[in-house]
Order: sequence, then C-alpha cells, then structure tokens
Amino acid sequence: MSHKNFMGMDGFNWFIGVVEDRKDPMQLGRVRVRCVGYHTEDLVQLPTSNLPWASVMLSSESAGISGIGTTPSFLVEGSHVVGFFRDVDSQEPVVMGPLAGIPQAYGNPNAGFADPNRRSDDEDTEDYNRSFYPRVPKESDVNELARGLVTATNPYYREGMRHINAPSAATDSFSLANISGTATTDASPGDAFSEPQVAYDSDTETYGTYKPEYPYNHVYETEQGHIQEFDDTPSYGRIHLFHSSGSYIELSTSGASVHHTTGDAHTTALNRYTYLKDNDTLTVSGGSKLLINTDKKSGQNYDIEIDELGDLNIQVNKGNVNINVKGDVNLLAQGDLNATAANMMFDSKGKTKIIAGDVIDIEGSIVNIKGTPINLNE
Repeated sequence: MSHKNFMGMDGFNWFIGVVEDRKDPMQLGRVRVRCVGYHTEDLVQLPTSNLPWASVMLSSESAGISGIGTTPSFLVEGSHVVGFFRDVDSQEPVVMGPLAGIPQAYGNPNAGFADPNRRSDDEDTEDYNRSFYPRVPKESDVNELARGLVTATNPYYREGMRHINAPSAATDSFSLANISGTATTDASPGDAFSEPQVAYDSDTETYGTYKPEYPYNHVYETEQGHIQEFDDTPSYGRIHLFHSSGSYIELSTSGASVHHTTGDAHTTALNRYTYLKDNDTLTVSGGSKLLINTDKKSGQNYDIEIDELGDLNIQVNKGNVNINVKGDVNLLAQGDLNATAANMMFDSKGKTKIIAGDVIDIEGSIVNIKGTPINLNE
C-alpha cells in the first residue's frame, strides 16, 4: 500500500499562540502568530517580522471570496489563538479562532507572546513597558456590556449626556373684545420632556433601558469604541448602535426609539410620509427655517389643516410677527374676525372697500374723515 503524504493525511499538528502582527501586506486578513513550544519569546533570536503569516479561518458569516460577508477577522495584537499547521514543516499556520480568558497582567512589549505595541512612547512612564492589549488585566475578555456590568462605561457615558427636562411650547390664555362682547382663548401648557433613562441610578435605585443579563446580550465593539448590541435579556430586550462620537440609536423593550445625534443630522428622500398616532413636540434651541417649492412649480403648496375642535395658537414672547406676501392675502373666517392692538393702521395703495350686512359702528374720541371728495349715501 502506497504512503499518502498530502494535507489531511500527514497528521494534525495544532498550536496555541499569540498574535503579534496583523498588518498583512497582501491584505488577506493574515496575522503573525508566535506559537507556544514552536517559537521562543526572545525577540532578538526571533523577531516578530520573521514569524510566518498565518491564514485565518473565517466563520460561515463570510463567503471567503470576492469580499462578501464579514472581512477581515477581528484579531488584534495580543489575541490568544488556537490553530494548526497545514504543512509538515510547521511553516504554514492556520488560525481557527481566538481564546478568551482573564489576563493576569499587562502584556510586555519587550518580549514575545505579547502585543508589541506600547501604551506610551515616553520611556519614563510605566506605560512604556506595557502592551496596549489587554486593556485591563484581571478582567474577563468578554465585553463588560455582555456581562451586564451595572457600572459599564457606555451606558453611564450616555446617561451623562442625555437631554433632561427639555422645554416644550406653551401659549398663554388671553381675552379681547369682539362683536358680542369678549373672546377668550385657552392656555396651552408646555410640559418638559426627557430622553429615557439609560443607566442604573443608585440614588433612586431605578434601572434605565440598560439592564442586560449574561449571556443574553450579544455585543460587537470595535477598537475606536463603536458598539452594536442585540440584547435578548428577558423583559429588557434592546437594540443599540453607538458611534464613538457619542451619537447613538437605541430601541428599548418598551418600543421607544431614541436617536441621539451629537453632530448634524441629514435626511434626504424622494418623498417622506410620517404618521404620529398621538402628539408631536418639537423644541429648537436656535432658529428654524422652512423653504417650500424650490422647483418653482404651480400647485406645490404648503398646506396646514387642523381638524375639528383643534385651534391654531401662535405666541411670540418678545418680538414681532412679520409677514411679507408678494401676492394676494385671502382670509375667510366663518366666525368672527377679532383684532386688538395698541394702534392700528391700514395703508391701501389703491381702493379700500368695507361691506357689512348689518350695522357699521365707528367710534373714537376724535373721528377724522378726509377725502376729496367725500361721498355719503351713494
């Protein structure tokens, strides 16, 4: 029987090692791994640059071809991995995946089997002799959000910047004379509102939207601090997408949705349809502008309709109401039209016509009528 000597029939040599380099010049997602028992920790005898590049076995979430799926792997310097050699000379390593644990100390960048990147370039500091990874020793490599730590950094960061007690619009009640006597408008109260509580409040002993339980919260975090959470904790399910700038979107178990943006927000669409089942509250700290019909086409109007029993209330606390219309102004009131002011002036550059189906009363301490001629009873 002939001896078969090809990959898969020449034994299985596996290893445990530490990633020391991931900047693959071929951009294939390969990493350099120092393998326990196969390689020395002496960086002089075996510098990182002399370690062979190891291919990384991808998950089934990646096609492994044409950039489809999730690529590259998320291994970093300092990651402990397990793999095998696909050649008998142990020069073609393949990484099957990382091993999580509880690192007992910071990595030593002066020796092998550690992240060679230093925390500081200042030789006089302690961090010069500490690897960047692991970030925190004596702590589980599982993300603190996935472990459900009440004191986790991200929810407390978001708690500190959420908007609390934002004011909403309110109008005062006022009265003015009308044909029948006096007309009075009702006040419209403006209740303050807040973004939902996020983190645990030790003073009130209340939880916010964040209350995960291990192992139900599935977390993806990048090196810059971008975070994605799919939390399946019973009664506290959430979806959370966080950008390291502080902007985030969170869908909580109540069905509430929070879009917190620390920069500008831009929305572009062909058409937009928005339906609100109940109320709409908008508070703007600065100004607000609205431009309609930039196409300059007839019939593209700005329509406001308020259904039965609803009022339109506009209140300017200190300022003017300025309306500049470069066309006609048409006003139809099926009820009374009432106006009260300190002074009034109507300046018509052409004709002025007043028609009443009943009595016209003009009253003043002095009534001046000036015209050339003045025609009465015509």
